Amino acid sequence: MSGGPSEILSVILMCLKKNVKVVPHAGGVGLCEYVRQYSFIDYICFSADMTGRLCEATAHLHEHFEEPIIFRNRPSDNMQCYMPNLTPGFGTMIRESIDDWAFPYGKHWNDVEKIGKDLDEWSKEMRLREQQRACEVLDNYSLDSNADARLKMAVAA
Repeated sequence: MSGGPSEILSVILMCLKKNVKVVPHAGGVGLCEYVRQYSFIDYICFSADMTGRLCEATAHLHEHFEEPIIFRNRPSDNMQCYMPNLTPGFGTMIRESIDDWAFPYGKHWNDVEKIGKDLDEWSKEMRLREQQRACEVLDNYSLDSNADARLKMAVAA
């Protein structure tokens, strides 16, 4: 699934109409925190049945959220299940994790020991592309000369 809540709910409703099961994708940072809500909505509002229902999950990266995902084993079929979060919302990232891992300027993206040589080279290339794109935007949409110079200096830094 991709898109916002209205798109995802539309997909769930279309699946319900055609009797197709929804299997949300949750393979990236924060996606487990996000899709579990839709799985609950699908169950509570539409399907009312857990038979054959699946939702992709990962067992990593949950430590970057204020309320990490909790899984419980369902004894009847030995299926691992998401537990509802205890606080409102989809999942809030820990501020330090955002500062550390925000791409491409988070501090860990500048630490070859943290990310490895291959990712370090790639992240340097991506930062250079971002700087080039920012300079192109500034060249095409110039402000007054003082603001333009300050922005170009900030991008180059």
